[in-house]
Amino acid sequence: MQQHRALSREDEKISNLRESMVSVERLLLFLMSEGRLENAPTSMREATKTALRDLQTMEQDASFKEMADALPAFPISSRMRLQADR
Repeated sequence: MQQHRALSREDEKISNLRESMVSVERLLLFLMSEGRLENAPTSMREATKTALRDLQTMEQDASFKEMADALPAFPISSRMRLQADR
């Protein structure tokens, strides 16, 4: 039962983190839309683009790791076939 509670807390933390990442991504996209950064210094435009790219990379990495964590549920021979299909 204690392990279940610990897993539930971890799931909640991950969910909150993902929600925060989406919020930051929306903010960055808003700043980049409709020429809102046109009058901003070049360094600010570049920093905004870099932050958005980094955030999207983290989201992709998290999604990949989530899929990889699910793979141990399959037999090893199935995982080997999945890798061979790539």
